[in-house]
Amino acid sequence: SILPPLPAGSRRIYLLRHGETDWNLQGKIQGGGYDIPLNENGRQQALTTALALEDIPLGVVVSSHLSRAKETADILWGR
Repeated sequence: SILPPLPAGSRRIYLLRHGETDWNLQGKIQGGGYDIPLNENGRQQALTTALALEDIPLGVVVSSHLSRAKETADILWGR
């Protein structure tokens, strides 16, 4: 593994942000429940991240219900 061993009973938590959206490109804030989807670049970012993490075992992937977060998580989990 590329990571140092953990003490017994410990877990690692990885925090990732969703991929790019068109609103990111426009400098708009996406808070407030706006469900802005990933754009093609955002999907590619998620795939690139999934490939970078392919040697790291993931037991659980969790995201918010918003489509940009869910799609990013689905791409990571489907690696």
